[in-house]
Amino acid sequence: KQLSSEALLRVDTLVTVVNGDTLIEDVFKPHGQMNHEEEGLIAERQQDCIHAMRLVKSVEEATVVVAVTENLSVVEGQTRTQVEEVISTLNKYADVISAPCDQVPCAAVLNTNSYSISNSELNATWKRALLAEKEQGRVKASRAVREASHVYFSKRPFHPQRLFAQIQELASFPGLIRSWGRLWLATRMDAPLAWEQAGDVVTLRPGHPFWASIPEEKWSDEVRQDMMKVEDAQFGDRGSELVFVGTGMDKQKVEAMLDSCVLNDEEMVFPAAWERIDDPFVKWVPMYEVSQEEDAPEDEVASEAAATEIYDDVGAETTICSADVDSQNNASDVDQKFPALDAVDTEAAPVDESSILGILQQSVGGREVDAREPASAQHADGVLVSWDLRTAENILKKVPANGVPVVVVTGFPGAGKTALLDYILKADH
Repeated sequence: KQLSSEALLRVDTLVTVVNGDTLIEDVFKPHGQMNHEEEGLIAERQQDCIHAMRLVKSVEEATVVVAVTENLSVVEGQTRTQVEEVISTLNKYADVISAPCDQVPCAAVLNTNSYSISNSELNATWKRALLAEKEQGRVKASRAVREASHVYFSKRPFHPQRLFAQIQELASFPGLIRSWGRLWLATRMDAPLAWEQAGDVVTLRPGHPFWASIPEEKWSDEVRQDMMKVEDAQFGDRGSELVFVGTGMDKQKVEAMLDSCVLNDEEMVFPAAWERIDDPFVKWVPMYEVSQEEDAPEDEVASEAAATEIYDDVGAETTICSADVDSQNNASDVDQKFPALDAVDTEAAPVDESSILGILQQSVGGREVDAREPASAQHADGVLVSWDLRTAENILKKVPANGVPVVVVTGFPGAGKTALLDYILKADH
């Protein structure tokens, strides 16, 4: 329908469409096990890893996930398919629909009023669990979120060699689906390693520098107030935090495994000797040092206490497939364990956002949407299609909170977006 030039649009539902018949394989299949004779396939493997990570993130941010499938078999004694269980574990707040495209109830994706910026930012189980632990009393986690997650904190640094030896077990721990965090290594006093895992894929990158390593004159007032609350006078805000999400995880075993990797009492006595420890992680993420003249990153000057802030880590990212990791890891043969693991460019080809935003602008007479203007047009269903999650995120920030309901549909090519939209537009509803 052609909307009035005075109509306002609001984001009503954020739908992620996935291929329910291949989701498990796409996320959990071994992407590695490749030798030097197969280096020509490394780029393809890396793209598989990037695809798996982005697929998981798109599920975590949705308010409705449609798993398009022709196979609706359910394991005896269970009420959900394996795909539904994985999706629900990643995002406890999304409605999950497993069905062929022509059997998806239109009411489940239209006029649901399920999207809000404040709530959707915490849809991901790992985000909700971590912030509920850090911001007790301000951010709450449901029982289902608590049961599916485990949060680990440590004010002692990890011994890089001991942690390196446990990387495979950490990345492929039984029942683990998703994990995120920052790892403080004894050899890295300036910044932690940022860890992210989804299915079979692990990424490591330099994390945001510890504020204790940045000159105080570079701190914002908010950061200064937060640092005054830090009780550790010696190490400041340095520390590790990890959150694990999965089903049937042995949480005590995870905790014990990580505790075995931190420095012991004797090692904690000699901080000056830490820098001389061999750090096998340098093969993936080079050492990072904060210059005394370096300004704090502009996008990181806000306090970590903000409920909507998750560390926006900076630096090159290395994508590692956990199947590449040998359980006998040690520093001497890292090159054999990770052949040709250069930093992976995780940015996809740029998308022409003007064509997507143009749909919105054309719908309101070619002018910018202004949230301050009252909606006077009769509401109608608007369907907006995006093939890239980042494009959708940019759209969501520019659309007001009231007006004509817009459904944003995301998903990778072949997931079933077009078939679903074709069905919705032709259905009698």
